[in-house]
Amino acid sequence: MKKFSEGPAVLTMVWGLGALLVAAPVQAAEPAQAPGAVQSIRVLQSIPSGTWSMTSRSEPGGAEEPPQTGCLSAEMIARDLQELVEVVQAGQQCSVQLTSNTEELGVLELRCTQNGREFLPAVMEFRRPAPDRFESRSQLQIGARSMRLEQDYHWQGACLQTP
Repeated sequence: MKKFSEGPAVLTMVWGLGALLVAAPVQAAEPAQAPGAVQSIRVLQSIPSGTWSMTSRSEPGGAEEPPQTGCLSAEMIARDLQELVEVVQAGQQCSVQLTSNTEELGVLELRCTQNGREFLPAVMEFRRPAPDRFESRSQLQIGARSMRLEQDYHWQGACLQTP
């Protein structure tokens, strides 16, 4: 099994979507706002620290990546998501909205303006179907191109090191 990438904590999905969003041709809109939206995602706040295994699939293509393992904590996930939001906002002046926020489901939407019209380039859904699992589903739209990334995380136990 591969380990999560070294460096800022973990959600490969977050950085993969971030790179695509930053590369998208978008004109500047009004200043973006995300007053604590990322830290407020309740479903992510309940994720216990520990070793997690992750499988991921992406569309188009549909290939499933080999499982990866690594230490995660709710704080690490929030920090990485916040970094993504800041990068996207600085590069595109997009707004971030938390449209669903329960213990079971968190939905984060990134909205931008292009040619004077608002569009929804990305939606990230986070779910906790069981105490030892969480899921991330992300949809990205750039013009006519669409990408979907699904990640499933399973808790494996305590970390050998503190995340």
